[in-house]
Amino acid sequence: MCYHEPHESRTMNDAERDHVGAGGGLSTAADAQRPFSWHDVRSLLRRREIWGAAIGQFAGNSTVVFFLTWFPTYLVTERHMAWLKIGFFAILPFLGASVGVLFGGWLSDFLLRRTGRINLARKLPIITGLLLSSSIVAAIYVKSDAAVIAVLSLAFFGQGMGGLGWSIISDIAPKRLMGLPGGIFNFTANIAGIVTPIVIGTIVAITGSFYWGLMFIGAVAVLGAASYIFILGDIKRIELSEAGAAGRIS
Repeated sequence: MCYHEPHESRTMNDAERDHVGAGGGLSTAADAQRPFSWHDVRSLLRRREIWGAAIGQFAGNSTVVFFLTWFPTYLVTERHMAWLKIGFFAILPFLGASVGVLFGGWLSDFLLRRTGRINLARKLPIITGLLLSSSIVAAIYVKSDAAVIAVLSLAFFGQGMGGLGWSIISDIAPKRLMGLPGGIFNFTANIAGIVTPIVIGTIVAITGSFYWGLMFIGAVAVLGAASYIFILGDIKRIELSEAGAAGRIS
């Protein structure tokens, strides 16, 4: 696979190039020389849009980490499934997540085409997905193995829809500073990768049950939905002062 910058493309027409440029997607020589700056980090961290998206990403990734780390152990110790049965059942939630990723992207594009409202098109699929992820707590109360897997598949399907958060980052990132917001966004996802296994492991070790572990995942998913609703605000490109950056580049 090869990659080149939009301005280097031999197949892009002028209309496409203008569209990419209007969205801040065309780089220049000055952009390539722009060094990492803690000033830029602090400026971004003062923006509610970054915090709203980052908390939402932490919440969504917490569900992923549960499935990647504690899911098989949960089926064995809490649901008493045989390892042979787990081998089949463990596939289904991941299939659900894969479908959720595709469905969330399709739904967002559909809503944007039909309404032209980017807030609705981006937020509705993600918030819906996070609320579906919170349904993981229902696994505590169902009895049959099939019902448990159905609940977990629905929760992971919802998390897949939440993968649309990267579209929000591309929509709000300042022009000429596209990578740093994504780095902050992904940083919070990796914090979830550290925190979630430890929290669930500690809960299981203390209580001998996954009850509060699943409650934790459900509560964090609701927190993520609330973050997109109340903290993120309108989805629009962040405008940062170029004065400090210009001085460092020259």
